[in-house]
Amino acid sequence: MTSLLSAISGHFNRALIFGTVVPVLMFMTLGAWLIESWLPMDAPWRALAAWGAEWQAAIAFLAVALASGILYSVNVPLTRVYEGYPWQDSFIGQRRVAKYRRQRQVLSARWSGYRTLRYAIEGNEVLASAAAEIAGVHSEIGRMLVQHFPTDPFILPSRLGNTIRAFEMYPQQQYGISAIHLWPRLIAVVDAEYSTAIAEQKTSFDFMLNSSALSLITAAMLAVIGLTFPVPFASTRWLAVWTVEMLALVALGYWFYEGAISRAFAWGFMVKGAFDLYRHALLKKLGYDASPQTRQAERNLWEAISHQIIFGDTRRVRVPPLVEPATCVEVNPDWLSMTIHRSVDPPDATGRQRVYLRVTNSDASQRPAKSVVLVERLPTNAELVHDSMTPPVWVEGINPVRILLGPMGAKETASIRFDIVRHKD
Repeated sequence: MTSLLSAISGHFNRALIFGTVVPVLMFMTLGAWLIESWLPMDAPWRALAAWGAEWQAAIAFLAVALASGILYSVNVPLTRVYEGYPWQDSFIGQRRVAKYRRQRQVLSARWSGYRTLRYAIEGNEVLASAAAEIAGVHSEIGRMLVQHFPTDPFILPSRLGNTIRAFEMYPQQQYGISAIHLWPRLIAVVDAEYSTAIAEQKTSFDFMLNSSALSLITAAMLAVIGLTFPVPFASTRWLAVWTVEMLALVALGYWFYEGAISRAFAWGFMVKGAFDLYRHALLKKLGYDASPQTRQAERNLWEAISHQIIFGDTRRVRVPPLVEPATCVEVNPDWLSMTIHRSVDPPDATGRQRVYLRVTNSDASQRPAKSVVLVERLPTNAELVHDSMTPPVWVEGINPVRILLGPMGAKETASIRFDIVRHKD
């Protein structure tokens, strides 16, 4: 997910220095010290020692700058390699995907079992201590599932990949938001303080990931130097030292990889918080004057917006109007075309007013609607009169009022009338 893997704008220098330049400088110094000890006396590189200090400093600066620029520019592909995208279909990748799927299935089964047990003994004073322990284990299993595993079809062959994909999928699961396409738009409305906090977590992640990659690259270079100039094979002691140095670099790379996983979780925690806190501000930036009143309505809206951004305008992708009308219709399938007509009588002396609604399934495909719901937004000083709905249909909510019409055949029309009463302000 390239958009989520890019640094927050405005923090380029800090991200570059601490996330890339510092690891490069650290491992170039370490690598130069280790590799130099295994070069033969007549190696061409040793000729640099005869150059002046100024030239050596200039060459070192250029080397660090070049390596940092390359590493910074390949941040996304490097992260994807660690996540497992390029090799997920390989033999090893498929086996690791199967392994993590089994782990997720085991955790899911345990989570369901502990939930059943927890609810079964809830309220039992004799088993209060056991209930508290079970609740703790149940919560810990749930935390592991949420933090380290995406849904089953999206499992990747590495723990880092699954941790990142888990928080990438959070906006879709919670709100119906396509995080890949809407993240660049969301960061435009995120507060500067929160943007800085996200950038700091991303920089920490980059430091760990780059350090892991540079550890492994240094180990590989040490192996190539040792095999090209077989100095380590001159004695058993030298061979042991050379081997221990490579293994230590590999272990260091794995240690940094573990650190990258923990930093990825912290980074993802901040990204998820950005969607939680600023999605309504993004909705207003996109032109919508009000937020949905229910979670399901919000999910439907974000799914429609996400689909429209990805695929453009199509017959089956319809974005709700920017300004919510007094009367609208919710239909399944949601791409069916419905025609609504609304009229009202003048209010009488008591403030009572009759509303007439007519909805027609006017879709050109002549497909029947599985369900039709009319949504009527009442004025702020009005309320629905009890038992005034004609013909009698099921009604939900207070304001807006949801009128459940049920299925509706092709070209079928349903007419509803009801009374509202306006109260004096």
